[in-house]
Amino acid sequence: MIKKINFKLLIFIFLLSTSYSMSSECELEFDIGDNVEKIFNDMGLEKGSIIEETYLDYYEQETNYVCPDSGMNGGIMQVYIRDDEVIGIKFKNSTYDEENFNEDNLIYYYVKKNFKIQEVEKISSIDTNGGANWKAAGKLYIYDKLYVKEKLKLAEELLITNEKFFYSYF
Repeated sequence: MIKKINFKLLIFIFLLSTSYSMSSECELEFDIGDNVEKIFNDMGLEKGSIIEETYLDYYEQETNYVCPDSGMNGGIMQVYIRDDEVIGIKFKNSTYDEENFNEDNLIYYYVKKNFKIQEVEKISSIDTNGGANWKAAGKLYIYDKLYVKEKLKLAEELLITNEKFFYSYF
């Protein structure tokens, strides 16, 4: 009996660790609508790291730090805050070298890999302008990209919020 339980426990742990290591989705410890304190508690950040703007305050961190192995290397994540509440999360990336137009660096590939829905499938190739927006799990996702061929520059943004905050603040 104990051998069966131990074996089942080992299988469970193995499957859990395997599926986690294969996942490249950026799993944040906080969500839209959470109190800002959750950011500081879960990520070990200091309140002084908030960037205060006239309209919206935000916290900014490199994606390599908050989403390692997600495929959005070299970008930044901004967590927008209003009245001590998380109202949006934005991932931003600018790539100036075609050698970095790959799955390790672009938000484009992160979106294509993690959101298998019609709106995302229709996003044009990386060497064109465009984007998409979609809803999933009560959230609103807005992806946009701008490609400047003459400068070999690709600027991308992925905003995650909900309809209430989008129409009120963004």
